[in-house]
Amino acid sequence: MNPEPGPAPWAPRALRILSRLLFAAALLSLVAVVVQRRSAPSGPAPVFRMTGVKLDWTRERFVPWVSAEESIEVSRPERFDVVRGFGRFTSRTLERGIYQEDLVAFRSLEPRGVITVAVYRSPKPLSWETWKALCRPPTAIRPTPLGTPGPFWAEFGGSRHRLWDTVLEGRPALSVTAEGAVQTPVRGDERIEPWRFESVFSASGRRAVRLTVGIHRDQYAGARPGMERVLLSFRWRPGANAPDNATDQSATLKSPNSAR
Repeated sequence: MNPEPGPAPWAPRALRILSRLLFAAALLSLVAVVVQRRSAPSGPAPVFRMTGVKLDWTRERFVPWVSAEESIEVSRPERFDVVRGFGRFTSRTLERGIYQEDLVAFRSLEPRGVITVAVYRSPKPLSWETWKALCRPPTAIRPTPLGTPGPFWAEFGGSRHRLWDTVLEGRPALSVTAEGAVQTPVRGDERIEPWRFESVFSASGRRAVRLTVGIHRDQYAGARPGMERVLLSFRWRPGANAPDNATDQSATLKSPNSAR
């Protein structure tokens, strides 16, 4: 039987040469990246500005969204698409052990905005005054240490928060506005977008709900009538499962702009 032929005498040398070439190419690529980063101008990230939008909201179609389990209803503009799978990886535990769960999100490119609905569950019943206190940011805001549950007030997005009392389904509620910088959600894009957030928040014992509308600040004026309609359509009826259940009444949610 003839022995199997071994590798050609030049094969080990060729492999060594090829390995060195690949290593040199990788090293050159690394040097190029480092040089590019060092030569990049330092300073704040550029702000992503947009032109305003002009929409006739009397002609826009609104469609209802309902969560039978949470007894939540809201009307959204049809131009806002449902974000599939939203909330699957975003739920988390906040301060005081409060569990946050994103129920749904709707996204639009024009106007550039997002509508989100979230629910909260506390380990023990909290008074309305306690819930309100959690919604109010402290005078001096400090960074949250890594691994520490996030503050509840940060759920409303941005900074420069303004809060005022309102009513939702006969229950005490809060209207909250905020403005903040949002990084463009594209990998490698470091531009900052200025956004405006408007929220409605209510709570009952262990449970709480939040509806937030976020719009690019440059397009807020054109989006405002439609977003007000979204906020005014919000309904939440905790029902008999709420520890401090009250009789449902007609919704009298004040417009966030009525206090301006």
